[in-house]
Amino acid sequence: MSAPDFLDPTDTFIHRHLGPTEADLREMLATAGVPSLQALSDAVVPVDIRLRRELNVPRHRGEQTVLQELRSIAGENRVH
Repeated sequence: MSAPDFLDPTDTFIHRHLGPTEADLREMLATAGVPSLQALSDAVVPVDIRLRRELNVPRHRGEQTVLQELRSIAGENRVH
């Protein structure tokens, strides 16, 4: 059983990044002359460099958790 969403960290990028609004997206797609983000990707990303599988992206972690992990890793550095 997974934890409820309200227990997820609130300092993740996705919570802090607003991104484009629906109106922004519509305007961008209209300006580019394409009906969707998929059509835009199809138009600009060459077929031979496209990833043909889903990304294996790990579960998100909060900024403080990542900073703590980076500090721990940096703490292992030794000046020689």
